[in-house]
Amino acid sequence: MSDPKHRPPTAAEVVGRLKDDGDFDALRRAIVRKVKDNEVLRNKIISEVKQSVILQEDGSEKLKLKELSDAIYKDIGSKIMGQISDEVWNVIQSNETDIRGTVEAVYNRILNPEEAHEPSSKKLKRKGKEQQVLPAKTQTTVAAEAEDDDPLEPPGFGRNNQHNNIAAVAPAAASGPAGDDDDPMVPPGFG
Repeated sequence: MSDPKHRPPTAAEVVGRLKDDGDFDALRRAIVRKVKDNEVLRNKIISEVKQSVILQEDGSEKLKLKELSDAIYKDIGSKIMGQISDEVWNVIQSNETDIRGTVEAVYNRILNPEEAHEPSSKKLKRKGKEQQVLPAKTQTTVAAEAEDDDPLEPPGFGRNNQHNNIAAVAPAAASGPAGDDDDPMVPPGFG
């Protein structure tokens, strides 16, 4: 006889719980931080932006920052995005972030809710409060198949992180203000 209470949770349930508990965003921030801290990738992106055909054209200095950024993105965006994507996968597959442990802990909490398991990262930060405090923005649980909440541009590539010099036309993942990575209130790309 199988007990429906103890059926294994689906991937969508685990992902939903990861998102609800704040673990998903904590993992995402850790991954983004590792990618942004990669000096080799950062220098490679800066070099490619500086060598962009767009910056070498006459009149490029007269373009508005958004126009220049968009033109550079069209020119070398897919190449840079490929490099960033490769680095994200390298970080995910490495043991530098505890993705596997976090997912297993959430899986076990769903499977055996009556047992005391390690609290999620959000609950650890609240130091033992029983009820979960909802953030100002309403969270929604999204099934694993519906990953449409990711930004069109990677964190740090938006206008908010650009400066008034040509080198800053590089994605802000390559250059950002000091302290930009210190536990933001909103995950990168969601502000």
